Amino acid sequence: MSTRNKPIVESVILLVVALVLLFISVHTILGMFAFLLVPVPFVLLASRSTGRELLLFILLFAIVSYFFAGLGGSLMAIMFGFIGGIMGRAYQRRRSALAAIVIGAGASFVSLVLGLALTKYVFGVDLVTGMERTTEQLISGPGSLPTPGWLTKEEWKSEIDMQLRLFELVLPSIIVATSFIMSTVVHWFARLISNLLKRPLPRLLPVREWNFPRSLIYYYFGALLLLLMFGNATEKNFLSSALNNVKVMLDMVFMLQGLSFCFYILYRKGWKKLSPVLVVVLFIFPLLTYILSLLGILDLGVGLRKRMEKRK
Repeated sequence: MSTRNKPIVESVILLVVALVLLFISVHTILGMFAFLLVPVPFVLLASRSTGRELLLFILLFAIVSYFFAGLGGSLMAIMFGFIGGIMGRAYQRRRSALAAIVIGAGASFVSLVLGLALTKYVFGVDLVTGMERTTEQLISGPGSLPTPGWLTKEEWKSEIDMQLRLFELVLPSIIVATSFIMSTVVHWFARLISNLLKRPLPRLLPVREWNFPRSLIYYYFGALLLLLMFGNATEKNFLSSALNNVKVMLDMVFMLQGLSFCFYILYRKGWKKLSPVLVVVLFIFPLLTYILSLLGILDLGVGLRKRMEKRK
């Protein structure tokens, strides 16, 4: 094989691998695992392709996907190509692994939110409404779930409704967590394959060295300001929901920044063995995450870490 044709052949192979993974995710019981891996070939494609070439690959991927997975599969193909392409372009521009993961999480987040909005406003399928109908069927419809002996029918219905409201409340957090998990898994597998191909991607630094872009603070307070201005007027509106999701995602980022700062302090003081204790305490007292978020904002905003390093 000539050196000139090698990149073309590798690109075609990666595109075929993406198609196989999408087929598995749609038509087999291994769908959830394959679902996480579909963006990986596009990370590798985007890391060495121009923007125009990447768009062409995504378009071809979407067209071929339509023939074995329909319109839904084609939309999924665009979403996966977008996520992997964004991360690959970040690597191409010499961004760190953490930056690529955050960018990938942002792309996953946007894709999931747009997907929910598309199913609701275009296809008329609302996730929450659908769950409410299913819950009603489980409580009152044919073949309904038996009411626990220690509860009345009304108490049982109230308990189910409360669980549904709780799900609506934590849905943004679920979307954010899913986005970060997906981009981290994509990075791990993309790095593994890139090492085999002798074109390694950057490794993820230890948590104590994580440092997110300072510009995220402006996005955070911008989202807060918009929520204060339009939150009440647009309650249960897509704008309000989107802003709340952005705020939750940035809360998660600042919490990680605060955790990184704490690990940095423990490392600097020589107390590295206390790091697992800190993580366990966070699971026991989840309210501490708010303190971590505030600490993360301070670390980014006023440069707490840099100030401590200057005092050495």
